[in-house]
Amino acid sequence: MDDSDTPVLLPTKLAPFRIGPDWLALSMSGPVRLLSFDEPVDWIGGRLWCPTTIRTRVMQRVYYLRDSNGRKLLTVAGMPYSRAVGPPDWMQVQFANETLHTGEFVEIYHTLRSMGFRYMGVTRLDLAADGIVGNGGDFNEPLQRAFDGKVEYFGKMHWQPRYEGRKRVNGAALGSAASNKWFRVYDKTRELKTAAAAHKAPYIRAAWEAALGFDPVLEGMQVCRFEFRTKGKEVRRYFPEESSKNEARADAFVESLYHQSTCADIFASMAAKVYDFRTPAERARDAVRMVEWDFGAVKDGTLRVMPRAPRTLALSTQAIKTTIKGLWQTSYVTNDTVWIEQAERMAYAQGLSEWLGNVQPAWKKELDAIIEASYRRGETFRLDALYKLRGQYPGNSD
Repeated sequence: MDDSDTPVLLPTKLAPFRIGPDWLALSMSGPVRLLSFDEPVDWIGGRLWCPTTIRTRVMQRVYYLRDSNGRKLLTVAGMPYSRAVGPPDWMQVQFANETLHTGEFVEIYHTLRSMGFRYMGVTRLDLAADGIVGNGGDFNEPLQRAFDGKVEYFGKMHWQPRYEGRKRVNGAALGSAASNKWFRVYDKTRELKTAAAAHKAPYIRAAWEAALGFDPVLEGMQVCRFEFRTKGKEVRRYFPEESSKNEARADAFVESLYHQSTCADIFASMAAKVYDFRTPAERARDAVRMVEWDFGAVKDGTLRVMPRAPRTLALSTQAIKTTIKGLWQTSYVTNDTVWIEQAERMAYAQGLSEWLGNVQPAWKKELDAIIEASYRRGETFRLDALYKLRGQYPGNSD
């Protein structure tokens, strides 16, 4: 077979028509008196504040906020079991999935703020991208090509395909659901037909119709979903706008989650790294990318593809001091000035030079006491090892 007979693979063009939040849980502080009700009480906006018998491993009380039709809008868990877990006014607030698709979560959030709730941070946030299969929503296509051996995945995480039959890929997961970052691909229209998800169908299909101008289910179309979950520190990497120190900025961040442009910006930043499928090659840099993203259908402004923030290693001052002490002790024991120079350089960079000068006599005294104690106990093998490390031997004049 010559080069002209070699099949040429074209990149799969993925173009979701809607991207939005699918899960939002916030850490907030709020009025403790709200956790004292044992019977349903009227709430702002004709809603009902309902206690439950649910208990969590962290919180003693769980409440639901329901509307006049009995729909659950919000779940609030509070009253930590101990102060070691958190302050008495700390609460976990989770918005119902329906409010995220309809946009009601923004109004509910502002109601909480008007009642004295204070934003502290995001506990978990999921974003979901929906696309029509055959028209930009073929999220399974790169997976199928990988199964057929036509492309390879060069990402850092491991794909876990979900097979339908022996040769067809119909969904997958990437990473671990227990980690701070997790991705999955699945047939959303099929899920909505199941008994467990039937209650989601009306508002999800309404969101699709609002984005497309028609209901794809009524047109006999298949919608595939690609969603990713972030928790903990990963939220700050994908959402640099999120801030617990500036209330106005935090409020604007929560509001922006309902805008397609904001969600598309974050999703575009993430998708380039996660969907890293390329043609097989000996070296990754020689491979041709097999996925092209088009977010033109969801952006309502200029698309800002912002790279996620790099991971940072947060070291406490105590940890830095411990490291400096270890370097100094190594230098003293081995009689090697390289280590003390490293310790002094690190202390200078952290503004701890004065501290290092003050504690060195105490460290020397501590090590001398250990050596003296070993000598008194007759542990000559330890002394011999120490002398060898320092390049000194008993009886030497050095």
